[in-house]
Amino acid sequence: MKIAIPLFGTRISPRFDHTQRFLLVRAENGNVIERQEIPAEGLTLQKSVNKLIELGIDTMICDDIERGSVQQLNLNRITLYSWVSGEADDALHCFLKGILEAVFPGDHIYVKRRGRFYTHHGIYIGKGKVVHLTGSIREKVDPEVRETDLSWFLKCGNLKRRTYKKRLGATETIRIAKEQLSNKNFSMIWNNCEHFATYCATGEKKSRQVERVLSGLGTGAGAGVVLYVLKRAVASLVGKP
Repeated sequence: MKIAIPLFGTRISPRFDHTQRFLLVRAENGNVIERQEIPAEGLTLQKSVNKLIELGIDTMICDDIERGSVQQLNLNRITLYSWVSGEADDALHCFLKGILEAVFPGDHIYVKRRGRFYTHHGIYIGKGKVVHLTGSIREKVDPEVRETDLSWFLKCGNLKRRTYKKRLGATETIRIAKEQLSNKNFSMIWNNCEHFATYCATGEKKSRQVERVLSGLGTGAGAGVVLYVLKRAVASLVGKP
């Protein structure tokens, strides 16, 4: 597999026709075998596309790209991942792990794990790492905010990305998430993993799962979560002054 990524500094170029150079990567079985950078400044749009075709590229990861170039790449059977932003190495890592379309550093991510009726949330910080509350109350007696591998976070579930109309920048989101490491102030209802991730991304603590249940719009399974946690909370108070 031969992959091309248009660069602007170390990041993916925001526009294909403003590319400074291309990162070229040869990969096998999800591992980088060879990488190099070639200049692109001074090349016309057509010449840039022709250059990639001549080099035998079969995949390109880019941000904004004009329609004519897309059509030419498609005609030459080059798989295109467009509207991808951020650090080129992060995009490459995500692509090789099969999660390119889902996540970039600073993203609020979540997963519905197999056999569970709720979603688990966290903040992706890059290089295959996630900061999140470690599991549910059924999985861990004293959960806390930790940094783990993305694979541990997913536990074979399907990763999804939450988008916002207005949110904090990726750098600020990651900073807030890391500041919360080792925090054990956890509550399934009032301060859960979704509250944590939403706070890191927006500065406000919200949980759509809890809001749906408390508003009476949740499913029977969702209501079961609330009842379960309330029972645990009551039980923990028994015998306390």
